[in-house]
Amino acid sequence: MQLPSDTQRPRSPTPEPVINEVINEICSLWGIRSVHQALPNSLSYKHTADIEIWGEEFLILLLDLASLTEGKLDEVQKKTKERIEAGRNTKLSRDTCTTREDILALIRHYDQEDPDADEDYMPAVPKKERRYNK
Repeated sequence: MQLPSDTQRPRSPTPEPVINEVINEICSLWGIRSVHQALPNSLSYKHTADIEIWGEEFLILLLDLASLTEGKLDEVQKKTKERIEAGRNTKLSRDTCTTREDILALIRHYDQEDPDADEDYMPAVPKKERRYNK
């Protein structure tokens, strides 16, 4: 069977040795023994320590963030907590764990020339709140 040219092809999984290298690099950049230490307890992605549930994309984003914040894990965790708390103070709240959007926002925050500009990593209004704007 041939796929139509506009059909998106399924992405093949990243080989385990490559994912292990990603995990090892995250640990090295942040000076931790286990990648779980990067997002402990309530910060854990999807409230689980199961790396398979975290997924390849999330681990790659975490590596991107680690490469921008080498040796600053405490600061990254603090900013993540601040972002989660700020999002919980909205009408419909938000997830209480770290999300892909949190990591992307922190990457944007640390990738800019003025990392003291806090507005880039604070959460936008959750999508659920759009129902109130009808």
